[in-house]
Order: sequence, then structure tokens, then C-alpha cells
Amino acid sequence: MNGYSGKTVSTSKSKVIILVDSHLKGSVPRIDNYLSSKFVVSEFIKSVADFENIVGKTSLGSSRLSNKDVLGCNGGANDFYKINSKKVILQIMKFFQDNDKSDIIILDILHRYDWSDNSHVNKDIKTFNWKLKKITKLFKHVTTVEFRFTRNCFMQHGLHLDGYGKGLLAKQRASLIYKMSCQKFEESV
Repeated sequence: MNGYSGKTVSTSKSKVIILVDSHLKGSVPRIDNYLSSKFVVSEFIKSVADFENIVGKTSLGSSRLSNKDVLGCNGGANDFYKINSKKVILQIMKFFQDNDKSDIIILDILHRYDWSDNSHVNKDIKTFNWKLKKITKLFKHVTTVEFRFTRNCFMQHGLHLDGYGKGLLAKQRASLIYKMSCQKFEESV
């Protein structure tokens, strides 16, 4: 399945599919705990992946997804400094277009606490996140989620979220998924 590990479930419930790099591995059970049984949550992990590999080479196929499903996507903090942001922005836009039947929640790239605030990496991340937010406004089915975690949400080395940070992220994502689901229900009535 395009280099992703994970399981898929065939059901009439709303599907929540989370595409992640290895940094957020294990976040799905936390999201699943916050959501009701109306949702089936699946996680597809692309180990050691940058943002380009997560969205650039992934199309889940419009036929498999419906308008009540939600895609979640994040990644890129591991080797953000290596990617060509113009190329990635174009691939993200293609990902949005290819998966236009479902709502998409895309997490901006997290601040790197293993680098100084004024480092070229963190400056590039801020610029990329600004571009990401700008292009998502072009797609009504896409929401960018900005998480401004403090240093205490990360492990000691500063790159990965710790359990507390993953819990906050899961809670916020689940809340957004519920909100999107309720809006779709209201629109269909």
C-alpha cells in the first residue's frame, strides 16, 4: 500500500485515515479514544518520511473515500531542511485535488526544539507553514491545523512530541473531526 504500514477497515461508518511519519506513531489510539463508535480510525505510517513522501506519492483513491470521511496528514519535521518547498506545495495541492471527496486536516510542520528559534530550519518551517496556510484557503475541504506547542510537550532532545504533546494533539484533532462531522450533518439536513 504505497509503502505505508497499517490496516484498512471496510465499513459504513465514517473513516478517519491518518497519514503520519514515524514522529506521531501511536497517535491514532489516542484519537480513537476521543471519537465515538461512529468513526473507524486507521493509521498509515511512512517511516523516516519527509512531507514530500507522505503527500507526494499518496493517493488514497477517490472511489474508496466518501464525503463523510476525514483524512489527516502531517510530517516533514524530520528532514524538512532537505526538501524543495515549491515542489512539495505543488504535491500537496495535487493531494488535495486527488482526495477532494473527503475533508482533509493537515497539520503544519512543528517547530524544531532541537534547533534554536533563529535557526535556518525553524525560519524555513515558519515560511513553509505560512505558504501551506495560504494554499489551503483555496480548498474548502481542507483545514490547516496550527499547533503551537511549548517546549514541555516534546521529548528531551526536542524533536519528537512526548506523551503529553501527543495527547494534546489527539484531543485537538478529534475535536476538529467532530466539528467537521457535525457541519456535514447540518448541511445534509
